[in-house]
Amino acid sequence: MPLDLDLIGDKLKSAIEINSRYSAALLDLSTSYLKSIGAILAATGKPGDARTRPQSEVVPPLLLAASVGESAQGSILVKNTLGYRVRAQVVPRGEGVASAVIVTPKAVQLEPGEQHTLQISVRIGADLRVNGDYPGELTIPELSSRTIPFVVRRLPDRAGEAAVISRRKRATQKTKERHSG
Repeated sequence: MPLDLDLIGDKLKSAIEINSRYSAALLDLSTSYLKSIGAILAATGKPGDARTRPQSEVVPPLLLAASVGESAQGSILVKNTLGYRVRAQVVPRGEGVASAVIVTPKAVQLEPGEQHTLQISVRIGADLRVNGDYPGELTIPELSSRTIPFVVRRLPDRAGEAAVISRRKRATQKTKERHSG
């Protein structure tokens, strides 16, 4: 049976037209979707509209980093956004070193709208991996269960860094001596 090239060409053109119409419809739908999302996002940025305001802010983690034997330190600002006086206690949660975080002071009394800075610290031990991250969070149940994420990180030892630099210098010097002599 001979191939009918005209019939094959017509079928191919038809398939291409259907694909083009499908792609155009998909593009129109995507454009409409993105415009709708843009309008929603623009509305959430308007102050005073409680219906579109996000319920909670995303807080980046507080980084507590230091070398072995040192104390990693940071600070957080706690604010009472409630309409009454609160005695707020900060509770560290996490596993391992994250649970050993020390908060000073451990509790603070805040009037409505008042804020206070808390100091956070943790001792970095040799049992932690270099550049290893150990996540945890500070919870403040009295302030609407507010949580503040943190990460404890062991930095490379300063003596170890000096030894690596010294080895590199010696290796570079030996290479120069081999090439010059």
